[in-house]
Amino acid sequence: MIHITNGDMVARKIQLIFPNDVVVPWREINTEGPICLDPRDLSEREYRSHWLASELGIPSDEYLINHRKQLALLDDVSDTEELCLWFEYDLFDQSILWEICVVLIDKFEASWFDQGHLSLVTLDSFDGINEFHGLGQLDTHQLKSLFPKRIQMNREMTLNGADWWERFALGNVEITERISPNELPFARAAFQFHILRKPDEQGLGIVERTILQVVLEGNHSWDSCFHETSRRLLQYGMGDLQFKAILKRMKNMGYTIDLIDK
Repeated sequence: MIHITNGDMVARKIQLIFPNDVVVPWREINTEGPICLDPRDLSEREYRSHWLASELGIPSDEYLINHRKQLALLDDVSDTEELCLWFEYDLFDQSILWEICVVLIDKFEASWFDQGHLSLVTLDSFDGINEFHGLGQLDTHQLKSLFPKRIQMNREMTLNGADWWERFALGNVEITERISPNELPFARAAFQFHILRKPDEQGLGIVERTILQVVLEGNHSWDSCFHETSRRLLQYGMGDLQFKAILKRMKNMGYTIDLIDK
């Protein structure tokens, strides 16, 4: 079996649980920068790589090499192999899941999905954890307990993920109220949060306004501002690279926020 998840720490834990399986940490940050509607479009991907290098300091060549490796991994999945996706409820993880769905729909016939080769471990809470951020909070025993509860992803559910990706990539903010029985569990909520990120007439979305409020309340250190903003926006799944990029954009708009300790 092949396991794909977000984050090296979680990947290492999954590898300990399944030492004979292939475990891959998927490296992407779809919540920042220009989005590629077609995951295989090289010209769009190169444009994105230059943006990430300029704004986040991610080396362009390194990003492109890793992207090609990740696509090659999915291309090499055979018709008889099982693939288990481990992704959380937040927008960061959901957007990766949606993009993977696009590649899988393009690669496999309906029979592959019908035979139960694709499954998903996903959650937004865990017993005993009051404020659940994600899989990284769980130890190996807790992670192992999730595996038997994994969802079998049929072709319709995977198509649903691909549809959310298309909306995400094209900037379509219209959401149908009809909920399909084959809808990905947390996709709708994640996309609704994505809509709240859209800037208003002052150039501010929910993330920027939350940062301003957190600073106004006295969180003037980089760490305290980052952690408090992240805590209030759990649906975002924000990392430090994203936070840094957002502060940079706010500064360019005239919202200078002087944080210490970073």
